[in-house]
Amino acid sequence: MGVAPENSHLDRASRGPSDFVGALLQPGERIVSILPDAYGGRWPKLVVLILPTIVLAQAPNYSLVATDRRLMLLGRSKVTGRPTAVMMEIPRTGLRVTEYNRGMLWSVLTLVSPGMPELTLNVRRAARKYADDLVRALDPARLP
Repeated sequence: MGVAPENSHLDRASRGPSDFVGALLQPGERIVSILPDAYGGRWPKLVVLILPTIVLAQAPNYSLVATDRRLMLLGRSKVTGRPTAVMMEIPRTGLRVTEYNRGMLWSVLTLVSPGMPELTLNVRRAARKYADDLVRALDPARLP
C-alpha cells in the first residue's frame, strides 16, 4: 500500500474546478493552472493565528482557474468544497499579480486588472504549490 502525497486531498480538489469549468471553455481554450483553495479578503495576521476556525467559516471560499485566455474565480460550497458558480471572469490581458507573499502558514496573493477592484486572496500552506503555479502562469517574472 503506497503513501498518499502530502497534498493528495488538493489534487482531488483540483479536479472539481477542472470539471466545473470544462463545459465553459471556449473552443481551443485550455486550462493552464488551478488554485483549488483560496479565501477572500485581507486578514489581520493575529486573528488568523488565534481564531482560524472562525475566520475560515466567515471568509468567502474560492477556486481559481487560469486558462490561456482568462482567469475564472469560482465560488465554493463551504460544506462540500465543490465549485458552485463562476463569480468573476477576468481577461488575461492587463491582469497583473501585484503582491505574492509566501508566509509560513498563509500566503497572500493580490491581483489587479483594468476596470476591476483589487482582488486579495489568502492561501493555506497546503495549497502553496498551486498558488506558485498560478503566479507563474499569470506573471512568470515574479517567481523563478
